Amino acid sequence: MTRFANYLRIVLPGIDPQISVLASRALGRLALAGGTLTADFVEFEVKRALEWLQGDRNDARRYAAVLVLNELGQNAPTLVYSYVQSILDHIWVALRDTKVNIREGAAEALRACLDILAQRESSQKPWLQVFEEAQRGLKMNTTETIHGSLLTIRELLYFTKFMQQQQRYNDIYEILRQYKDHRDALIRRTVVSLIPSVAALQPELFARDHLQTMMTYILNGLKKDKDKDRAPAFNAIGKVAIVMEVGMTPYLEAILAIIRESLVPRTRGKVDPNNAPVFVCISMLAVAVGQALTRHMHPLLELMFNTGLSEPLTEALVNLAQHIPPLLPTIQDKLLDMLAIVLSGQSYRHPGAPSNDTNGNSSVVHMLKELSIPEHQAEVTLALRTLGSFDFTGHNLNEFVRECVVSYLEADNAEVRQAAAQTCCSLLLCDHIHSRSVSTRAIQIVGEVLEKLLTVGITDPGTPFFVITLVLIF
Repeated sequence: MTRFANYLRIVLPGIDPQISVLASRALGRLALAGGTLTADFVEFEVKRALEWLQGDRNDARRYAAVLVLNELGQNAPTLVYSYVQSILDHIWVALRDTKVNIREGAAEALRACLDILAQRESSQKPWLQVFEEAQRGLKMNTTETIHGSLLTIRELLYFTKFMQQQQRYNDIYEILRQYKDHRDALIRRTVVSLIPSVAALQPELFARDHLQTMMTYILNGLKKDKDKDRAPAFNAIGKVAIVMEVGMTPYLEAILAIIRESLVPRTRGKVDPNNAPVFVCISMLAVAVGQALTRHMHPLLELMFNTGLSEPLTEALVNLAQHIPPLLPTIQDKLLDMLAIVLSGQSYRHPGAPSNDTNGNSSVVHMLKELSIPEHQAEVTLALRTLGSFDFTGHNLNEFVRECVVSYLEADNAEVRQAAAQTCCSLLLCDHIHSRSVSTRAIQIVGEVLEKLLTVGITDPGTPFFVITLVLIF
């Protein structure tokens, strides 16, 4: 342990912040080892981090200090417990630093310390001290101190049992109200990110007295800041919806109008690649209000599919299908078309329908040649995994597997081959092959696919061995 710790100390503090992040994580893993050496190691690192916080300003040291304190707090809480009060006394230097990344790192270290206290202390005193210091930072009235105090309040709100007193709730809400229109965009975004936590603190009170005010504020902000980072606002809407549930129904029209506007391409033929927060918001709305969304979703689905295949889109579709069952058939048809176009270059053809491809598998061969492009590799891999994991109940996909998916078992890229193998196995396992009513043709198709899978499972070192196990189930 000592040797590895010394190696890591060479790069801490590092000139490159990312190296500091990785080195601090490695230190945290060393702290998990336990034993007498671990206690000495943790003591040395905590004391060194505190010295860096108290010493002359040095950005690299200060950032490394908060990273190390966070990792040690998470991985060796028992050993760090005796230093928590000292950390809380000195963390404010970093929480009010001029660099955003140092303030955010300090907030994470603060959360680790508060988590240690929450598991070992029942007294309200430490929490009150932290909250009072945050209020003192607000009175300093600089962008850095205000942001640091808002980050501190964010961390305090994770521990609801210490923050549910009525007066404390009122104080926090008043802070949000006071700074929601601040001139600095970072502070406004931080206020927006705090709204769901405040709503979760006292849901009934928030719904009665503050929901309308805060939803109006968030929605107006989305309308004004069309060309800026709107992820915090969309995330806040979704999280508030999870807390309020059916209480969000009156705001659905306005929310979905902004979502539709966000999904419409601003430049002809070009789709905004940063739609992930919008899809996350749609997912959370589906979880929160369920079938109340049904009548709004059909035109919205068109816009969602027009953005192209992406992980946020597929995750949103899974939630929509699960929480709004009437949408499942529509989602299945549209998603199959999208996946077929990615994998074969043409729309999905139902079993028995005439083929539009006069050259047999030429489209798939062409798609395989394009796998040399990294972006296309990622898209094909995602398409294969989505095909194998999404609920396509009611659709017989065996022919599509044989005509298209099996071809990707011969791709040069190992990740694509693995995804293809997993998808073939998943779809064949889902098929009712053991039913007496299965046709001879269906059995023939499954036999051909299994033969190919066995060949790949035996000869391809890039395909996981479990493929063979799955095949043997048959």
